[in-house]
Amino acid sequence: SGPPGIGLASREASGNGAHDVRLRLATWGGCASSFLVEVGTSPGTANVGTFPLPGGVLAASAVPAGNYYVRVRGQNQFGVGAHSAVLPVSVPACTTRS
Repeated sequence: SGPPGIGLASREASGNGAHDVRLRLATWGGCASSFLVEVGTSPGTANVGTFPLPGGVLAASAVPAGNYYVRVRGQNQFGVGAHSAVLPVSVPACTTRS
């Protein structure tokens, strides 16, 4: 037993709107009971915020347009695991209709 392994994050279908973001969270090795998601406006930063999540999905609505960089860390009763690779997430400024 020990802390979770390296965090993993992948983007899923964005949901109902262009400003919805949905990420699947996991760890590679070790079991995570919750996650820490760090979001920044440049790789390796958390200037937007660090968000604790009890489950393996991050779902956010009405996200402001921009480019974000996400890192994930799993945690359990033994500690916090290593960061995931940085996942770039782009939220468009507007959408067009045909």
